[in-house]
Amino acid sequence: MSVNHLYKRNNTYYYRIRIPKDLKHIIPAKEIKKSLKSNTIHAAKSLAKVMASKVEKTFLLLRSQVLSPEQQTYDKSEHFYNTLFHELSHASGHANRLASKSILEPSYFGSHEYSKEALVAEMSAAFLCGHSGIENITIENSAAYLILVC
Repeated sequence: MSVNHLYKRNNTYYYRIRIPKDLKHIIPAKEIKKSLKSNTIHAAKSLAKVMASKVEKTFLLLRSQVLSPEQQTYDKSEHFYNTLFHELSHASGHANRLASKSILEPSYFGSHEYSKEALVAEMSAAFLCGHSGIENITIENSAAYLILVC
């Protein structure tokens, strides 16, 4: 843990870290500042290590979040769950999980890699919809999506 994240003000040590550029759209602040409630450097360093670990775990979770529209934007809850299952499949390929090539390497709409990733995600969603007993409601939308992207 770098002491660069520590500073002392009014005889109290604080932990401070800038928000990474890739998370600025999620965290509306320039930095995180937190009092360590300590006036000794030794204790502050130890507390800062714990704080740094928590902050890094939070940053990792934010970087690998699953993006899905709000449930109330769907006309049927089954369609929301179909989309959520699809997005969860994409999220499983994140670098902190399966590190799927089709997620980690950029691809464009209509490319083989894009179509393959879309097919895997939609098949995963279809399997989970079937397991959940909602496939009879979601099957037409799934088929239309696959026609569009594959």
